[in-house]
Amino acid sequence: MKEPGVALSSMRIFCASPAKAGQTADNRCDVPTAKSKQEKTIVGRHYLKSLLLAVQLYSFTAAAHDFWIDPSRYRFDSDEPLTLTLREGPGFKGNSIPYIDALTQSFRLYDALREHPIQAQMGDDPAARIDRPGRRGLAITYMSRGLFIELKPEKFRDYLMEESMDYILPKLKARGLDKKNSRELYVRCAKTLIRDEAGSTGDVFDHRFEMPLEIVPIRDPYGPDKAEDLPVLVLFNGKPIDGVGVSVLLKDAARAPAVVRTRNGQALVKLDAPGEWLIKAVHMVEYEPAEADWISYWASLTIKR
Repeated sequence: MKEPGVALSSMRIFCASPAKAGQTADNRCDVPTAKSKQEKTIVGRHYLKSLLLAVQLYSFTAAAHDFWIDPSRYRFDSDEPLTLTLREGPGFKGNSIPYIDALTQSFRLYDALREHPIQAQMGDDPAARIDRPGRRGLAITYMSRGLFIELKPEKFRDYLMEESMDYILPKLKARGLDKKNSRELYVRCAKTLIRDEAGSTGDVFDHRFEMPLEIVPIRDPYGPDKAEDLPVLVLFNGKPIDGVGVSVLLKDAARAPAVVRTRNGQALVKLDAPGEWLIKAVHMVEYEPAEADWISYWASLTIKR
């Protein structure tokens, strides 16, 4: 999205488990606990450091929602370490974001055999380094906690239109929020796919990783049939969702992103040139706890053709 005028209150971070309209659970995140006095001191200092770094970055993160995983390479053609950079910004041109514990709900790597938790260190940029990635196809996922943003009415409407969420407009008026600042929690749900030596992702390309909003290729984007059109499935809370705008951006290309809406949860995206591609989708629902009016989920998938 474009960088909107943002009215910020104090920083708030929330645990972001999959949500539905009418959600009433309190998702506030608590400070990690520890048993001994020494452990409490260490945990407290670590958490405070994490929050302070998060606050320093917050003015930027609130203004640019697009978020993706940028791997150092998309194919295992050597035993060199694989680095993972987290990026955010408009137009597939983003600044790198260090790994921050307080902003992260999960950061995981999957191969055909099992899940491997990523051992990221607080403040690392790139966010993670995998020293011995192996030669199997991989899927890597990142899910953030919920971050708070508040937008003025006109900016919120512009943002809804830009991100193909015009279905929220009638709900604004119905809830009496059309003339008020809109308070939103947003959650990042990012994924990237890495090819094996043979050029395939193996069995991980269409695996469902239980993020609240997820883009799942129906065909291996690195398979032998590299047609321009790639069918994808968009899932919300594990179920196909209709009417969500799916945007496709080619890195360093001087052209507007192509947007197609899902039908029966599916969309056909066109990957008509070599290079790095960002496929993204955004979905918003009502949020009833007092902290916010809406919660949005930002799914992304990065691949290289």
